[in-house]
Amino acid sequence: MTSELTDCGRKLLLRATGKLTASDISSNQAALEQQKDALRNLQTCLLDFTEVSAMSLTADEIQQLAERDKQLARLLPPITIAVAAPTDVVFGLTRMWEVFAEGTRWQTRVFRSRTEAEAWLQSQNT
Repeated sequence: MTSELTDCGRKLLLRATGKLTASDISSNQAALEQQKDALRNLQTCLLDFTEVSAMSLTADEIQQLAERDKQLARLLPPITIAVAAPTDVVFGLTRMWEVFAEGTRWQTRVFRSRTEAEAWLQSQNT
């Protein structure tokens, strides 16, 4: 996964490609925890999974990742997160994460395309 912080630290783009595993996501969570000071102005995050060819996660792993996100949410301001997940498997697993991650203070939504995700993020910040 790659990350790009833009707009004076208000926007974060996380992009994954190829096969995505729980370990990949966990490593990204750890990196974000280390960057918490740089993310203090964060308002929106786009998770771009449009180039993910496979997502190998169990329900237990998704729940563990969501629990870690709940901890991460305590370090960050409330943010709006859009996920672009075009394939059925990635969409379904991401929706499962969305349910498990309730209580983060994050407003989240999963979309089938990056265009839809970006449009929704834009509509939330107007």
